[in-house]
Amino acid sequence: MLLLVDQLKAEADKAIENAYDEGYKAGVQEYAPKLASLEVQIEWLKSENKKQNLEKWTIPLWTCAGAFGGFLGGWIIRGN
Repeated sequence: MLLLVDQLKAEADKAIENAYDEGYKAGVQEYAPKLASLEVQIEWLKSENKKQNLEKWTIPLWTCAGAFGGFLGGWIIRGN
């Protein structure tokens, strides 16, 4: 009798493991395309973020260059 219980327990454990594996595979198959799409979006957002950060650093540079150009132009016009 004890041997029968052990065999049933082993078969139940195997069935649970197989069901888990099949459920995991079904989940992966369902969400893999969505995951790939999100990975592409993440890479695009990273590149856009780099562009935005680069532009943030150039704004003060262009502001200073514009102010210097205005000062230089005013100085030249005033000097003549």
